[in-house]
Amino acid sequence: MTTRVWRRPPHHVAEDAWREVTVHPVACALFAAAALTAVAARALLGAIEVLPPLSPGRLAALLVVLLPTALAAGVDARTHRLPDVLVLPVYPMLAAVLLVTALVDADGGPAGRVVLAGLVAAAATALLHLVTPAGLGFGDVKLVPPLAALCAWDGWLGPMVWLVASWTSAGVAALVLLVTRQVSRGSSIPLGPHLVVGALVAVVLAPV
Repeated sequence: MTTRVWRRPPHHVAEDAWREVTVHPVACALFAAAALTAVAARALLGAIEVLPPLSPGRLAALLVVLLPTALAAGVDARTHRLPDVLVLPVYPMLAAVLLVTALVDADGGPAGRVVLAGLVAAAATALLHLVTPAGLGFGDVKLVPPLAALCAWDGWLGPMVWLVASWTSAGVAALVLLVTRQVSRGSSIPLGPHLVVGALVAVVLAPV
């Protein structure tokens, strides 16, 4: 599936992505709105100097990572599936933003830390998937690295906030579903939406 995504012409990939979104428009719209709200909140807090100002590179990184992954989270919430066509293009887009940022900033910007965070997250999630494939799906393995990299943009606090917020969100959701008897103790819930929610929290709170 991964190979097929990269070999298809760009306009076909865009069509496939749009098809995935339109099948589940409400869930995708809610997650996309949450992502845009988080980006707007981060920009506003930077503008009023509560947080460090949002640089053009940081803003671009937020948009190219959070919007596609939020749409993927919307699909995952409905189908327990993270579409490659929404997740995989995030990698080259974030790499392009990092490259431009590194060329513009005299000190190279946050590229080293961002790349390291992504690599560590990729290795850790791949290992977890090998050990407990039922607990962490391969779609989650592909979703985690760009989110971890994005959260590390402002410092190492970001990935930690992201992890805590993600697992807290997943735990609360699982508890609510159990109490309301929508799932049983042996059921699984999609993790992708909670990984994205954690990233939205980290984007706003981690730079404080």
